[in-house]
Amino acid sequence: MSQILLYSILFLSGFWSIITPSVGVVLYYILAVLGPQYIWWWQFENVRSSFIIILFLSLGTVYKIFSGELVSKFIFNKLNFFMLVLWISVSISHFFGGYNDIYIGLSSYTAELFYRYNVVFFVYFISIIVIDSKKNVKFLSIVVIVSVIYLTYWANHQYLSQNWFQFRFGRLMGPFSPVGGSIYKDENTFAMLFVVGVPFLYYLATLSYNRILKYSMWLVIPLSWHAIFLTGSRGGLVGIGFVTLMMLFLSERKVLVLPLLIFFLIFFQWQAGDSMKERSESISVDTQESSAQQRLKAWEGGFKMLADYPLSGVGLGMFKEALPLYVDTNKRVAHNTFIQYLAESGIFAGISYLSIIFLFFKNSFQIKNKFSGANLTHNDLEIVALNNASTVAFSGFVVCSLFLSLNTYEIFFLLILINNTLAKLLETHLGKELSIQ
Repeated sequence: MSQILLYSILFLSGFWSIITPSVGVVLYYILAVLGPQYIWWWQFENVRSSFIIILFLSLGTVYKIFSGELVSKFIFNKLNFFMLVLWISVSISHFFGGYNDIYIGLSSYTAELFYRYNVVFFVYFISIIVIDSKKNVKFLSIVVIVSVIYLTYWANHQYLSQNWFQFRFGRLMGPFSPVGGSIYKDENTFAMLFVVGVPFLYYLATLSYNRILKYSMWLVIPLSWHAIFLTGSRGGLVGIGFVTLMMLFLSERKVLVLPLLIFFLIFFQWQAGDSMKERSESISVDTQESSAQQRLKAWEGGFKMLADYPLSGVGLGMFKEALPLYVDTNKRVAHNTFIQYLAESGIFAGISYLSIIFLFFKNSFQIKNKFSGANLTHNDLEIVALNNASTVAFSGFVVCSLFLSLNTYEIFFLLILINNTLAKLLETHLGKELSIQ
């Protein structure tokens, strides 16, 4: 009965997506970021919820394009050119990678990985056409806020209820399905959600005239810190530290920097727990078996792979298998998003990834400069808040990506979508107030 209700909701939402494709984009990213299919996995078992939404979203987009209601002005720019090159590079590495023929037994794994890449890129490029207003960007930001609030509650609830099934070696995993897994089953990836989500809580709360709502959103932030502490993720700890500093130094109230830093350190000492404290101490410890040295070996192996296969890379999903053949270490991923792209998909993938990061920040600074004056309207302040939130969140992602392989992390695509839309709205309304509703 519950699955009948779920299918009914999905199909009703799907038909709504045909009429208003932006609804389909929002629904897709709810599934991608919040992950209700992981939280309530027994309800979603054997239900291809994302596929259903993507199908209706595609039909709605095609219909709107042919009816002349959608235009492609948001696609043609440098950022999306490099997104396309990155997608093509990943595809080439899947079919022509240097190690594809050696590890034929992994074909089912690489095929599944390739399917996942295609889905995230395909939805991104559809979304670029569909998400064409500030209102749509606000809805996507609300998806991030709702996701981080609920999963902050979820993480703290696991701790308070002593649900040790969710903890692995003292580290909290995110919600996952016993039969289908989850992107959040990895503690580091779960921590990343809070690193990216906190800036949206902080900046969008400033827009609220309701003080109860504003302070309630800000009060979620320390609980999100605690959720990161529970994961025991050193990358998450570095990321949230960087994000917190960036929010403070971008703030007009510089006097709050020192008190908040002191509060963060006190809160860390109070609530981090033994696992997080022990792991944080090893961030700067240089031992023979340290995680830092393991990462350095993986990065060295990645550059050696690139030297052997500069155009195609070793093949999609092949880094882990090829690594022991290049350096004296065990099988592991690169723990660096750039090197993972570079080694698996070649030089053009690496260049594209770095170019995307550069163009993201270029767009962000242009938007910031446009609205840097005094006497800003509420509409202007909304643009500033959306830009600041996405920029700080993306900065946190970039910092964490230096230590983690986040190549298919869909929040990356969501942040680029927000940035691209704001930049194109600014570009198409030069000399005017950015008042697209």
